[in-house]
Amino acid sequence: MPTCTRFVALLRGINVGGHNTVPMAKLRAVATSLGLRDVATYVQSGNLVFRSAHKGDDPQRASLSEALREAFRESLKVDVPVVVVEADGFALRAASQPFGAVDETRQRTVHLGFAQGKIDPLARATLAARCSAKERVAVVGDALWVDYGDGAAKSHLSPSVLDKAVGSAVTMRNLEAVAALGAMLSRL
Repeated sequence: MPTCTRFVALLRGINVGGHNTVPMAKLRAVATSLGLRDVATYVQSGNLVFRSAHKGDDPQRASLSEALREAFRESLKVDVPVVVVEADGFALRAASQPFGAVDETRQRTVHLGFAQGKIDPLARATLAARCSAKERVAVVGDALWVDYGDGAAKSHLSPSVLDKAVGSAVTMRNLEAVAALGAMLSRL
């Protein structure tokens, strides 16, 4: 049996505001039908962890991302961006949090963004210009970080603004979700 690599797949816009409603059992079933192993989900917003014989390099992740997106489109009639990240890359991004200590009450306002492509070098400056007084933006390697200050719902940094500044689709996860996904990956 080939060595398996651990991955997380992050779907954007699943079960948000009554749109793209998908039961997690169906999401897991579709992923499993592609030959992915030990598929598990976290909360109801399109977070999958799994093992696969794919390698963690860029072409393999892109191939997994497209295969998952197409399978979800065909089987579940949901067409959303899917970003696949290898477990070690996920851990490195999570560890790169640039805003210092974040207390428990702010775990849902600081977000880590995962882009489908390379982050435009001007993204930080473009996004910083749109931040409110309490918001902060940072790019660390291929990780986009946003401290939404008063919360993402009140922010002008919408998904379409993030996508345009970064140059590809971006999906965000708060620190609470990042920690939970990291723990799930470590148990695979």
